[in-house]
Amino acid sequence: MRFLSALLISLAVSLSALASGSWTVHPVFSRPVTRAIETTTDVYYLAGGSLFGYDKKLDESRSYTVDNYLSSSADIGNIFYDFASDRILIAYSDGNIDLMSGATEPESVINLPDIAAAVSIGSNRTINDAAFAGDTVYVATAFGLVVIDASKSETIASGIYPSPVTGVALTPSHIIIKCGSALYSIAKGNRISSLDHFTRLTSWNNVSEMTALSPSLLLLRRDSSSPEALYTLRFNGTSVSGAKVVDNSYRSASPFIFTPDGAVRYVASGNLYEINTEGNPVLLAPLHEDIVSDAIACAGTPSSIWAAGHDGITNYGYTAGAGWTMLSDRYKPEGLSVKQIAYIIPSSDGERAYFTNLGATVYRLGYPTGDEGLKTVQTTSRLEPDGSFTDVTAFPAPAANEVSASAQLTLGQYPISPEKLAEDPDDPSVYWLGTANDGLLRITDGELTGRYDETNSPFVPQWGCRVFDVTFDRGGNMWVASHTGGGTSGISVLPAEKRRMDPSDITPADWTVVDIPGYSSNKDVQTLHCRQSDMIFITDAGVGTLLVAIDTHGTFNDLTDDAVKVWDSLTDQDGKLFSPDRHTALAEDRTGRVWLGTNGGVAEIPYPSQATGPTLSVNRLKVPRNDGTNTADYLLESDMIYSIAVDHADRKWLATESSGVFLVSPRGDEIIATFNSSNSPLPSNRVNAVYCNPRSNAVYFGTDRGVVEYASTASPAADTYSDILIYPNPVGPDHGGPVTITGLLDSSLVKIADATGHLVWQGRSEGGMAQWPVSDMSGRRVRSGIYYLLVSQSGEGISTSGAVAKIAVVN
Repeated sequence: MRFLSALLISLAVSLSALASGSWTVHPVFSRPVTRAIETTTDVYYLAGGSLFGYDKKLDESRSYTVDNYLSSSADIGNIFYDFASDRILIAYSDGNIDLMSGATEPESVINLPDIAAAVSIGSNRTINDAAFAGDTVYVATAFGLVVIDASKSETIASGIYPSPVTGVALTPSHIIIKCGSALYSIAKGNRISSLDHFTRLTSWNNVSEMTALSPSLLLLRRDSSSPEALYTLRFNGTSVSGAKVVDNSYRSASPFIFTPDGAVRYVASGNLYEINTEGNPVLLAPLHEDIVSDAIACAGTPSSIWAAGHDGITNYGYTAGAGWTMLSDRYKPEGLSVKQIAYIIPSSDGERAYFTNLGATVYRLGYPTGDEGLKTVQTTSRLEPDGSFTDVTAFPAPAANEVSASAQLTLGQYPISPEKLAEDPDDPSVYWLGTANDGLLRITDGELTGRYDETNSPFVPQWGCRVFDVTFDRGGNMWVASHTGGGTSGISVLPAEKRRMDPSDITPADWTVVDIPGYSSNKDVQTLHCRQSDMIFITDAGVGTLLVAIDTHGTFNDLTDDAVKVWDSLTDQDGKLFSPDRHTALAEDRTGRVWLGTNGGVAEIPYPSQATGPTLSVNRLKVPRNDGTNTADYLLESDMIYSIAVDHADRKWLATESSGVFLVSPRGDEIIATFNSSNSPLPSNRVNAVYCNPRSNAVYFGTDRGVVEYASTASPAADTYSDILIYPNPVGPDHGGPVTITGLLDSSLVKIADATGHLVWQGRSEGGMAQWPVSDMSGRRVRSGIYYLLVSQSGEGISTSGAVAKIAVVN
């Protein structure tokens, strides 16, 4: 074979596409910040179940995930620090523990999975408190007490008790715990396997934290279920006495603040205090008004106070007589601002995507009745074209105690009970947010700039205005699904030219209510505006209607010629009735077929334009058993499909309620891969949303614990072969994976030839990406040498319109 030297391309490694098979766990910086700890070198703070840190000397911030330091993707419930051993105990919600060294070896992490892995302690493995004594760590849990030898990385003692242990404190000779409604003590060295081995000291309710100020003096913090206050108790080993209120104005969410010399500090009434050895509070400094509601860390003198809140971390200096000086501007860590991802919604042009939470729902996020989400405060992170996330939450979220669980929800400072949002097709600085009570909001650059309710729209109020969905058709008209109140479909359309006006200038007469006989919109509406046909499909969580089909005939600004059909059941390819009672996902693939996800499997509508006709047959997706019986099983018949995404190779990604994510072939007849919490960094098998980035090979999984990103084997197809990228190149002896080739035309024929022109390997690209396993056709790794890449779309032969590149292999 002869090669044209003019086509030889020298290519460097590019990071424009992630190495396939790699994972990225995106940290979540969401409200509230629950803990801040200052060590001699760093400040650590916990928000949204994620851990963040700041190196004071290097002026560097970092996030901790399973990608770098941590052993688990589960939520972090609490962190505890010991100055003497320089250890941070990271307590996960499932009982897993990481012990991370602090100043000396910041990347040294020891995993202690015993609590998470135990089978005899029930489902609640919450870690409530921890106390350190050299290498020995005492851990108070929801089921009892656990003792760990950190030097050996093992559990050395444990006890399962009738009630949760909510606090633990140590004196040189004794262990004191709060178990149930009483305090107990035991001499160190005695068996802790049973609560019977302890001495009951006294009844004492609602203790959420405790520590020993001296061998004979205990400090206890009561939680918010009673008047929150600090107390001291005298302790002699077998009894307590002299209960004394230290501060009954204690209202801070900040736990105890410990210092290297063993002092204990706390925050109350906007002031920072220290407790002396006699149990008396000493005022150190009044807090600056900007940090009163933050989690406070102050291990040194009060001349340097660290504060972490919903806007990030900052450092203030205090000088008696002179007041406060901001020593560092607020820094907000990179990450998502929303933890419980319900939807991933792309913009009309595909350049951005919105990761959102959710208010009222019938089935998403595990809400059993659909009412629990009504008090949700709206948070949204936007995925930008460069792969970064921007917080586009409309308004500052309130503190937890500012949202009353019983309050009537009305439009106030914050959008509450979000349903769906959509970016304006004309202006990416504008998005429209439907809410469960406050109607439809227009948000511009984070500010409320308009609202639609019963005064200027056809929306029917019910405890406020409930808007389930907002989308845009190809003509820029705004489609809104709202509560009907009976009598109408609840599907309303505002023409594009009216949508561009100020909402205060719009009247209900400017809208068109779509006549859909027998249909009333419900929660969890999904509206799909097809790009490759003139069809619109609507489905929701209601059990009466499976699918609404609307044929616009391409006249998006004229609804009078639309054809409408309501389907309460469908017929599959075998003539069987298909009528699941949950209809949860809609997607259009690259060939124009429409995919419907339900709680009874996946159905494909092969000819969407026929959906308003008298009959509609669907293909229920089957996977052959390949066991010689010539039979097949319906794909995911027993699980609920929450979301469907189509990648660059027309493969389908199916997010499920309890089985993780499935990647299936373009026709859905082959399971290519499955991802779950056992074989991937997914924190849960409940995946609420899946999204394929149109600009890269990245696939995003939205869960109730944040977002995990996966680098797939399919990337966007190129228009020409002028920007082919190959990595790694050269291929070293330590590289055991494939060589990735991007920048190809869709479904390119890819050939690898050796220096003599003999064909070594060939395959097809997935979208614009192909992977050569550095082997020949029989699977043997190739010898060291120079190999040539040849690509074409012209069939089995390679034409001169293709491209050729060199790949060096060194074994």
